Amino acid sequence: MNARRAPSTHHLHVVIKLSKLCNLRCEYCFEYDQLGDPARMEPAQLRQLFLNIRDYARTLPAQPRVLHLVLHGGEPLLLPPALVRELLELRDEIFAGEPLRTRVELQTNLVRLSEASLAMLRETRVGVGVSHDVVGGARVDITGRERHEAVLRNFERLRAAGVPFGGISVLHRGNLARVDAIFDFWYAQGVDFRLLPILDFDAGAGRCHGLGLRQDQVREAMLRLAERVMASPRRITVEPIDQYVWTALRYLRGEPGLAYDPSRGEWALVVDTDGETYTYGDSYTPAGRIGNFFEPGAVASFAAPAYARTLAARSERMGACESCPFSQACSRLHLGEAVPSERVDAPPEAPHRFACPVARPLIEHVVARIGSSPLGRVLVARVQSQGALPPSEAHQAASSAT
Repeated sequence: MNARRAPSTHHLHVVIKLSKLCNLRCEYCFEYDQLGDPARMEPAQLRQLFLNIRDYARTLPAQPRVLHLVLHGGEPLLLPPALVRELLELRDEIFAGEPLRTRVELQTNLVRLSEASLAMLRETRVGVGVSHDVVGGARVDITGRERHEAVLRNFERLRAAGVPFGGISVLHRGNLARVDAIFDFWYAQGVDFRLLPILDFDAGAGRCHGLGLRQDQVREAMLRLAERVMASPRRITVEPIDQYVWTALRYLRGEPGLAYDPSRGEWALVVDTDGETYTYGDSYTPAGRIGNFFEPGAVASFAAPAYARTLAARSERMGACESCPFSQACSRLHLGEAVPSERVDAPPEAPHRFACPVARPLIEHVVARIGSSPLGRVLVARVQSQGALPPSEAHQAASSAT
């Protein structure tokens, strides 16, 4: 096995909570109690935010090649389309001449799509991700109604306007037994998607209403999804399964993965509506707070003792990767940016405090399928047809922050 490590990821994601206002009341939403708040980011705040992001990128020893600005909420399409256009103008102004490409992505429930919003998406080519659970009854509006038909109508409007989009489905206790139905829906649509589990919350923020899953339930659901992906005759991208496949391929080839090292550059930052900025895995907690990116000179927060503690905590979590056979091939994001409910204590005999209860078993499963199953070899051929191994788990932040 090649012990050489590739450099840290060259993608930086910034999840921007433009507003918490939303037209849905999903039962598992951890911001449920704020979904009626109309407060939103203003252009002057976005300007300062972008200046701070630019200044942060300049400080990194390995500057990111791609900056993903992920417009989130709440529901961004409830905001005036002019705000998104102004945001893009600020992006063009502030990042002009910088050695990185910027991509703007918008996450929406697509229940409401005005003609003005549709025109904005068509003309600006902002990336679109659609959150739609397909089944399960938890994604409802303020009256308790599911809006499946409205979303399907707006799918067709996006297609007619030439606006490409991807999907996210949240996996929870209400649809745990329907993984096949979720896959079949997106497969029939021909749309790439991500399955995002909602895990059990121990204590603290979150409105889960008994919908959270245990790690063993997530693991079994992902195994079923992997089998459906391997058995499907045509290709759509299905995350996180495809990332497990890439890790398995790198492992079998002896090729290094892109080792995540937040001290050389964060993978993702989360900026709340008030400008408070957090590391991804500890977003909205004191342990993950970096500073307020609406304030000039916020980049100095990265030199503060509080930020050093966030680096140490993630380094400790990723220490468990050293004893994993896939360590050299994996990005280590599965542990480094695990949210609190994903952090599982290792068995008492383990040398580290943390364990990897989903990613490692799934990678093991894919490795075994590649070696023993015609279906596994078909899967590998389809994934390899995309070309070279991908540089990073580049787009997961956008889809994870549902």
